[in-house]
Amino acid sequence: MTVQIQHTILPEGDKGFSIKKYTGDAPFDISKYYDRPFMSFSACWRGFVATFTVKNNRLLLKDLRVFKETEAPRVIHDTKPKYVDFFDSKILSYKNINLELDYTGRMLITKGNLQFGLRPMFNIISHKNITELVFSSGILQEQEDLSELIEQFREAIYDHAKEEYKKGNLLKQIDVASLDTKKKEELEILKHAYGKLILEENLIELPTQVIYPLFENFKLTDDSFKKEFNQRFYLNYGYSPYAW
Repeated sequence: MTVQIQHTILPEGDKGFSIKKYTGDAPFDISKYYDRPFMSFSACWRGFVATFTVKNNRLLLKDLRVFKETEAPRVIHDTKPKYVDFFDSKILSYKNINLELDYTGRMLITKGNLQFGLRPMFNIISHKNITELVFSSGILQEQEDLSELIEQFREAIYDHAKEEYKKGNLLKQIDVASLDTKKKEELEILKHAYGKLILEENLIELPTQVIYPLFENFKLTDDSFKKEFNQRFYLNYGYSPYAW
């Protein structure tokens, strides 16, 4: 599946964060203004991309791009859109809408990559900053930096990878005995290159055929940390706890 374009939020005093997850209803209900379907675009199945901002603790819809060509443009909060080029098409672009929203729920926002799929650990480690925002009726109630929690998790991943590498478990799924001399030499070069990435804590550069087997036995050993991590990133957002 194509990685989806994320909505953006601009907390007070900060530049843009991507909204990775939220609870409850969508912060902005596009169906109040436009009917489906939108243009077919694999990187944005929802059909629109919003930029939100927080001013005086109030959540606002700031900008909006709508992937529509055929439907008459709608006025949103006294703001008219303009048609702008998007590849071979035209889309609607709204600027400075500043519509107050009534959103209630939690948001995870980040400046890096944070996915929650089958193998979340391979995406979480690339984050730069992650914060949770809690809103009630559009008013910001809480803002908490969760970067330290993610950093602790990332350290556990790095430690595991280094230990597996030292044990000789890198590329262990390959039957070395079946390889000819040239292939064995190539394999040693790859092991050295991948091992260097592991020791430099640059796991995000490893291919999936290397990293998946490397982490097949990965577990979080600290039960209290595991409980908090699952609560923060899974249970709070409607997911089952991850079996580390």
